[in-house]
Amino acid sequence: MPNNLIKAKLLIPPLRSMWVQRPDLIRQLNEGLSQKLILVSASAGYGKSTLLDAWAHQLTVPVAWLSLESADNSPTRFWAYFISALQTIPGFHENRVGEGLLDLENITASSQEESLTQLFDEFAQAPSHFVLILDDLHLITNSVIHSGLVFILEHLPQPPGGMSLVVASRMDPPWPLARMRGRAEITELRTGDLRFNSREATDFLNRVMGLQLSANDVSVLDQRTEGWIAGLQMAALSMQKQKDIPAFLERFAGSHRYILDYLIEEVLNQQSPKTLDFLLKTSILDKLTAPLCDAVTGETGSQEILIQLERSNVFLSSLDDEQCWYRYHHLFAELLLKRLEQTQHEQVVVLHKRAAMFYESEGLITETVSHALAGKDYESLIKLVETNAYTIIPSDILRVGEQLRSLPDETIRSQPWVLIALAWAYVETGNLPAVEPCLKRAEESLAEFPFASDAERKRMIGHISLIRGYNLSLYDNMPKAIEKLKYALDILPAKDTATRSLAATALSTALRWSGQLTEGYRYGEEAIAMARVSGSVNALVDVLGDFAILLTLQGKLNRAAETCREAIRIAEKSRKPASQIAPVVGPIYAFYSAVLREVNEIHPALKYAQEGLLLCQQWGQAPNLFRAYCDLAKAFQVTGDNDKAEHATREAEKTAGSISKWYENRAATLRLWRNVMIGNISAAAQWIRTSRLDSKNQITFEYCEQYCLIAKVFLAEGKRKEALALLRKLLKIAESAGALGYTAEVLALQALAIAEISDNGRIKGKLDAAMACLKRSLALAEPEGYVRIYADVGEPMEVLLRRAIRKGIHKEYAQKILDIIEAETKTRGKETKSQAGTLASGEELPEPLSEKELEVLRLLNSKLSVPEIAQELTLAPSTVRSHVRVIYSKLGVHGRLEAIQKARELKLV
Repeated sequence: MPNNLIKAKLLIPPLRSMWVQRPDLIRQLNEGLSQKLILVSASAGYGKSTLLDAWAHQLTVPVAWLSLESADNSPTRFWAYFISALQTIPGFHENRVGEGLLDLENITASSQEESLTQLFDEFAQAPSHFVLILDDLHLITNSVIHSGLVFILEHLPQPPGGMSLVVASRMDPPWPLARMRGRAEITELRTGDLRFNSREATDFLNRVMGLQLSANDVSVLDQRTEGWIAGLQMAALSMQKQKDIPAFLERFAGSHRYILDYLIEEVLNQQSPKTLDFLLKTSILDKLTAPLCDAVTGETGSQEILIQLERSNVFLSSLDDEQCWYRYHHLFAELLLKRLEQTQHEQVVVLHKRAAMFYESEGLITETVSHALAGKDYESLIKLVETNAYTIIPSDILRVGEQLRSLPDETIRSQPWVLIALAWAYVETGNLPAVEPCLKRAEESLAEFPFASDAERKRMIGHISLIRGYNLSLYDNMPKAIEKLKYALDILPAKDTATRSLAATALSTALRWSGQLTEGYRYGEEAIAMARVSGSVNALVDVLGDFAILLTLQGKLNRAAETCREAIRIAEKSRKPASQIAPVVGPIYAFYSAVLREVNEIHPALKYAQEGLLLCQQWGQAPNLFRAYCDLAKAFQVTGDNDKAEHATREAEKTAGSISKWYENRAATLRLWRNVMIGNISAAAQWIRTSRLDSKNQITFEYCEQYCLIAKVFLAEGKRKEALALLRKLLKIAESAGALGYTAEVLALQALAIAEISDNGRIKGKLDAAMACLKRSLALAEPEGYVRIYADVGEPMEVLLRRAIRKGIHKEYAQKILDIIEAETKTRGKETKSQAGTLASGEELPEPLSEKELEVLRLLNSKLSVPEIAQELTLAPSTVRSHVRVIYSKLGVHGRLEAIQKARELKLV
């Protein structure tokens, strides 16, 4: 479970020792287990949660519970809790079920569906049937969340088997309930079902509440409350000290609202002054725990009061078995808060400020900001932003950003620190166009801002320059970015080590992209030193991750791996007991995966890539999320899982599109890599023709990866001269930058181009020159254990490696790589034959389908038209139609539906 989630929300509330038995409703709920959805919908105070709680304790199938609140209205937060609830089902946590669904911010309802689809495959790890209860769903109003829940319902299998979703809500969710009724997929309990009948009212009032009412008195009260359980409870609390029950009942009249107002007065007036003061002051809290209540009230002894209130049935519910977390009935809390504002209005800001201070001390920034805003305590909020600067945002980017934007415009305009924090939020979430206008507004406000010192002013200007430089780097303006980042380092106060560390890291990154690896290394070391001094674990983990990337470019894989491991160790050591590792480690996991993949530790690479993505999804920082998708796509590709590699690639492309053109270009590099890896050379060549990259022009270090891929495409197309000309340029750039990894890769590709290997494995070119290049490449690569720069080339590299072994050139190392390539070639051959189509009986197709035909066939098994398939594969529609005709011929069918049916029989789709 993410470490910023509250476990109590995932616990089935403890069963009350005394509660009203409702066998008819329990029976209806049990019968509803044959449906996909059980909806318990009624206004507040009708016992929805209590009923489901009692039922959950009786169920014999596994049950997961999630208590919702308004703070869960962000997709990121909602799905994090949703998945954590699911993982309480036996077998789900161990298999990390559902953890691919954590990245749901900044997306549309339609794009959400692809991320949710994988959940249904993972449900196969579940017991035959389980129940998930969502309590207080009416607090969720986000349309993206609701569209996701509808998608889940539409694709759930009809029980028994799979999941039954149970929802308690004050209003019907915006779902296609009529359609579900028509399909017999829903069981509904509504207000009329939940009202206490006379027997239940008598049991509740006389046994549970300890009253001795006559049948007539019960009947009068039941009729006047219309079976409304909350009304009966409040009436009972008021009646416990009434001497004249008939007189009380005579006064007891009116609508629910008036009854509630009256009874609250009665209940509150019966409390001791200390308890009443506690109730009012803690009404500002969504959840209550003794240390928090002590902090808010300024008194001690909150635990005893909470236990007493729960025992007295004063609208307080325990959220866990340890009697640690509680909550008030929502309406009770609303009326308490109203009373507080009427009687102690001046205390509201003070109470919220105390709550904010408590949450800040616990590191819960979202709750801290929420209370500062609720109390209109803008001074504390601004101080919080100023103190934490950029570190406030990664804790919960979306929610904190939304909260800051809800400040009054006048406050935002007049407070540079708020504008700076907003600019950080925009950068972190990928809303780059909004960054510069926000920074300009911050600069305008500096003229009138009352600085306490020149150092404070410099610090603020340094932050602005840092954000601007970082933003410019994301727009691929490295020279200007370097200028701004160096200025930020010059002006930021020496004691602001955490921010200076970030500036040095951003500068190191910009220099790295510019090919200035030596200078980038120097600033990277400075960043690490400053981060260690700052004491910020997040800052240190972040800069170590960026430094590991630079080390890899320098060809220092071993040091890069150790740097990643150090960052992970630091994060592990710093986390609190029973909490998960901080999401800031996500990029480290993802990049560590890349290092492991290069040295061919495939399965650990995939593991770290998957865990890295989950953590990056929790964090929500768009650039790091993009990086995680890229590394996951490559890990899946190397393991041979083409479909999952394609899915991760598309997610990377989608994420890149929400950031900037520079990231879209990096996504295009990933797509080019994928096409080269799967042998889709025609699509790769088409992209090269339409891109702005031209191998005849001047090449910069930033685009070395793309040009290496272009060289591979030239070799695959037989364009040997073009490949050699390009590789000579790349070698000069890589050697000049000190990028030994690129240098080794370029030399290996040069060896292939010089050797000019024919389809039958004959070397037509200059063997000695080719061996000289390969020898130089292996000499650079062997100390660091490079494998994939050779293995990803595939069979042509086998020919050269065999010659190298015969000539004694790095014999053991070359043999190790050769063994890996041969094993992968053999595996691909078996998979291709299997994918080409084998009937259950063992009969094979007369003529196997090619890889391209298989790709077209899989897309035929979708709703895409031929032109759309052509666009997806970057082919001409006429080419796709030719493939389709060949597919029909090989499968022996005459149309699309027949082809899909036959393909399913052959297990091709």
